[in-house]
Amino acid sequence: TSGSSLNGFNSSGAPLWPALPLGGLSYVTPTIDSIQSRLYVGVSNANFLAIDYKTGKSVWNVNCDAPINSSAIITGDRKLVFASDNGTLYGFDLKLVTDQPSPTWKFTVPGKIVKSPAVDSLNNLYFGTTSGNLVKLRLDSNGVVTTLWTSGLNAEVKSSPVIDSKGFIYIGTESGKFYKLDPNSGNILWSYSSTSAIRSTPTISDFGSIYIADIKGNI
Repeated sequence: TSGSSLNGFNSSGAPLWPALPLGGLSYVTPTIDSIQSRLYVGVSNANFLAIDYKTGKSVWNVNCDAPINSSAIITGDRKLVFASDNGTLYGFDLKLVTDQPSPTWKFTVPGKIVKSPAVDSLNNLYFGTTSGNLVKLRLDSNGVVTTLWTSGLNAEVKSSPVIDSKGFIYIGTESGKFYKLDPNSGNILWSYSSTSAIRSTPTISDFGSIYIADIKGNI
């Protein structure tokens, strides 16, 4: 995305198709669905678009309740999930999507969501909110969203969580605190205090080390 346009290029830098106007500013990384040859992207005018990445043309769109400033994710069982700035979660079953779909799941999480969720091996979702919580959700096949737990972190969350190979969750907050949580209970196992707010998503190496950065430039 570039301002209010979506651009595509091949590996040599040649445009794949003319720049596609999105109708509003977009601050998200497009989500790629290689099975259906789609790109998914949200826009500041509260529109969410599915685009055929072979032609650069819009296939379907959904008008949401607020701007969308975090990237969508696709779970292992083909659920497309994203959240609006109002904290409303939208979910679509990509196995059942039509040319103009309605959300299979719709759920309001207390607090604004500004970053993408993490998804575990059982396709449960972990959202951080600006109300200072980390929330674990399950999307049931009948269209019901179940809150499995909510863990209070006492500060706004403006970064995405990550999950290690054993399922433990790591998340940073605006207070500069960095947490490890139990995936089954949401209990905090330990915390670390950095020098300032953590807004970048942490990363885990192949050897089990975890790296975080804060807004003062410290790693």
